[in-house]
Amino acid sequence: MKRLFFILICFFLIHANAQKEANNWFFGENAGLSFDSGSPVAVSGGALFTEEGCTSISDSNGVLLFYTNGVYVYNKSHMQMPNGFGLHGDQSSTQSAIIVPKPGSSDIFYIFTVMHHNGTGEGLQYSTVNMTLEGGLGDVVPTEKNIQILLNTAEKVTAVKSESDNSVLVITFKANSFYVYKITASGVNLDAIKVSPGDVNVSDARGYLKAAPDATKIAIAHQADGLFVLYDFDSTSGIVSNPLVLPLVGTENKPYGVEFSANSQLLYVLASNDNGLNPDPNEHTASIYQFDLSLSTPAEIIASRTVIDERNQYRGALQLGPDFKIYRSQSATYYSGSPYLGVIHNPEISGTGCNYEHDAIDLGGALSRQGLPPFIQSFFSSQIVHEGNCSGTIISFSLSNTDGILDVIWDFGDGTPTVQGNLTPTHIYTNSGDYIVSVEVTTAIETVEFTTTVTIFETPIINSLVTLKQCDDDVDGFSPFNLTEANVKISTNYENETFTYFETLIGAETDDSAELIPNPFSYINQTVTSDTVFARVENNAGCYEVAQIDLTVSTTQLPASFQRVFYECDDYLDASNDDSDGISSFDFNSVTAEVVAIFTAIGQELTIAYYRNEDDALAEQNSIVDISNYRNIGYPNTQIIYIRVDTELNNDCLGLGPHITLYVEPFSGCKYTQCAANQTIISSCNLGWL
Repeated sequence: MKRLFFILICFFLIHANAQKEANNWFFGENAGLSFDSGSPVAVSGGALFTEEGCTSISDSNGVLLFYTNGVYVYNKSHMQMPNGFGLHGDQSSTQSAIIVPKPGSSDIFYIFTVMHHNGTGEGLQYSTVNMTLEGGLGDVVPTEKNIQILLNTAEKVTAVKSESDNSVLVITFKANSFYVYKITASGVNLDAIKVSPGDVNVSDARGYLKAAPDATKIAIAHQADGLFVLYDFDSTSGIVSNPLVLPLVGTENKPYGVEFSANSQLLYVLASNDNGLNPDPNEHTASIYQFDLSLSTPAEIIASRTVIDERNQYRGALQLGPDFKIYRSQSATYYSGSPYLGVIHNPEISGTGCNYEHDAIDLGGALSRQGLPPFIQSFFSSQIVHEGNCSGTIISFSLSNTDGILDVIWDFGDGTPTVQGNLTPTHIYTNSGDYIVSVEVTTAIETVEFTTTVTIFETPIINSLVTLKQCDDDVDGFSPFNLTEANVKISTNYENETFTYFETLIGAETDDSAELIPNPFSYINQTVTSDTVFARVENNAGCYEVAQIDLTVSTTQLPASFQRVFYECDDYLDASNDDSDGISSFDFNSVTAEVVAIFTAIGQELTIAYYRNEDDALAEQNSIVDISNYRNIGYPNTQIIYIRVDTELNNDCLGLGPHITLYVEPFSGCKYTQCAANQTIISSCNLGWL
């Protein structure tokens, strides 16, 4: 039992400390970043040049050890290691190299390399770096350099920790099969677990291979084949299974860069139009797609595809950082880099709320190319896990592994008192913003601290109770409501928010499709003269509030006896609009003043609108814009015009009904009767033809 307890503690501590091993990045043309401050800061002095593949490694405290492009190896002083040359990766290989620490050792590291697809077939090899050599600066061990593992692999290699023991699994791809190698305290096991999931046949070696941080999924990009495939992965057995092709759209359908969010719930791919070596930046386009893996079925995952960025850009890598943001390498063409990286600020938010920013990270004069350094994906598995991201709501916290913990102290980063002894605390943030959340964890061996940045988004600010008043279109107490008319009453930011409407409060709170009102533009109250419905108001971050909408049906205050009739002669505009089509121009602008006079006693500012039919008047859609020159198109010979009167203060309906009748006199009739001079209101006939 003591031995098991010790193993559990060691397992926890390995996961706890690994994150800082990815604190230093070197890539592109002498580009470097340090995450020591918690955010990426450009560093100078990097010796690395690579068009694509690269990798680096730091110790558990975040101190740089060495980095490589898969050919040359540089120490922390940015000097080439004495034997750090001639490795069989390539700067034009997608994932030229990845570094794996030997389990149980702080001095021995393995550099796994893969040659580019036009190379000489070396495939997957490894070389050993011993950090005790060269006075602690490290060197490649001459007798353990370019050790052959598997010939003719694709340009793909990833690594993830096994969930069953302290081993690391290195995964590569060759000829429609995955090869999984276990790295233990005994070294590299050259006996592979070969898995051929089937159903997907590919030929192109280019594009990234990534395991999910929680080691449950694998995603692979086959660039020229135009295939992006998601698999289930069992890190205990090494089995890869259940291929799901995730289709891309448009011309940006050649996948290259791949990454998972730290919680392994969202998957990103950067795909381009693959316009080769064309030197014109305008001929290259690229998009970043997001897929939601938390959904229940393959069809739902495919349907969740969202384009979060699309622009003129060459292909590039996507890489999780220690801050759990995803970074994008930028490049205009194959040979033309960029002085910036892009960043997905909130990769655990589905949809465009993940907040991609282009040109976000200044590289201090160095250039990004197509690659970024890959790491053991388990480095990025969130130790602090949280659910919820909206101000004023309950946020739940937990640890991804609780084995061997004796005590915890949480600091939520907003100045509130710390919480001790609770493995699953909850917290409410009053304001939106980025908060540094830390937890001090005590085990039988030591006390360690984890930190993460939690982004809290503002919850919509709303009026929780509003009223819509609609005029009855008859005398039965029921009338159609345009529920969207409540939006402006509910929120001043309504144009940037999504509104959905529900029959019940619980339906709105749970976003229950069974309670959803499918046509909010013509909702009829369910009880006589009144009803209550609920609006769910949601912003781009997925934060929401619910407002109650009280519906009231009132009797119109515009008397039924108020009727105005207008006559016009059928006119001739052209051969298609002649004087026998029953269409003419009307001016009923004079009615507005009469309507205003009826409502003078109310003492309110009014909005008076005219509509072609009752449905439009009830929904307040398609009002007649020019009432001084209105043509009764679509309603030949005779048309009823509906008048609607609303208050400007809150858009409540005061009057609605059919109060204007338009008649078009036939040409011959107009000639002899001069437009029926005995009617209530006479429009002057155009008698210029007499």
